Amino acid sequence: MFKKLLNSKMIGMLAILLALFVVAGAAEEVKKSGNWRYVLEDGGAKITGPLKELRGNLKIPGKLGKHAVTSIGKNALLWCFDVTQVTLPASVTSIQGNPFRECNIASFTVARKNPVFESVDGVLFDKQRKGLVAYPRQKKDDAYAVPDGVTFIGESAFGYCDGLTRVDIPDSVTIIGDHAFVGCYSLTRVDIPDSVTSIGYNAFAGCMNLTSVILPECVTNIGESAFSWCYGLTSVIIPEGVTSIGKETFFCCVGLTRVIIPDSVTSIENRAFRSCSRLTSLSIPDSVTSIEKDAFDKCDNLTLIVAADSYAEQYAKENEIPYVFTTE
Repeated sequence: MFKKLLNSKMIGMLAILLALFVVAGAAEEVKKSGNWRYVLEDGGAKITGPLKELRGNLKIPGKLGKHAVTSIGKNALLWCFDVTQVTLPASVTSIQGNPFRECNIASFTVARKNPVFESVDGVLFDKQRKGLVAYPRQKKDDAYAVPDGVTFIGESAFGYCDGLTRVDIPDSVTIIGDHAFVGCYSLTRVDIPDSVTSIGYNAFAGCMNLTSVILPECVTNIGESAFSWCYGLTSVIIPEGVTSIGKETFFCCVGLTRVIIPDSVTSIENRAFRSCSRLTSLSIPDSVTSIEKDAFDKCDNLTLIVAADSYAEQYAKENEIPYVFTTE
């Protein structure tokens, strides 16, 4: 009797899982029309990728099949290096991340009746100019001043813009999104205003010529890998209010020689300072009660400065990292 009951329950559960799988599969059924793959979302078509190589001036269609194109997926134009200009129709009201980040675009154009997006001097913004969505990789500027009134720099907005050497951010901006400046190889300076409270995941990763970053006091969140592979970065002062130095935040910052950690920090996560080979000393405040094992992996010249009987002293002993006691 028990086996029959168990089997009936298992059959019922399998039936429910199968039904959920079928529903999920139907929702993500990939369709094809013209040169595009797409899926249906909320009655509209979301472009997920091209069916053939794209070049030159790309005009996003307003319709695929019988469905209005309302969205462009996050990786829809991945590897489309030869696209040089993008025109958006009035129907597109959602752009996930920056799907154009690897295209060699010189400018964006947006249909006048589009209710959500607009182009200003070839740069893509939302209609209220609160968010900078995408900066063209091939826009011929050495420096760019983000317009006043912008409150957030979107995901991958400046991604791989390797011609830019400087970006000025106004004090209206509060959020620098994930991957915002990833791979901006030529970038040497970014002025982050006091208004910014959050710096996203991978925000400045791979900015190999970035030599200095002043993090304002209002910053309370620095995302994982935010400054990884910033070879030229030499000095960082982490602001009061930041409670955690996340995973790989300063990974492979081989030029880093000075870091100041405030008393607000309680944890240092895995590989946070891995391969910071020129970092010779680092003071760990008493507030730190958690350091993951590989936080300082391959920091071969590092000596930790710790308080006697602190968590940091115990960590240094357990991981055979040289340490000295603070003189304060």
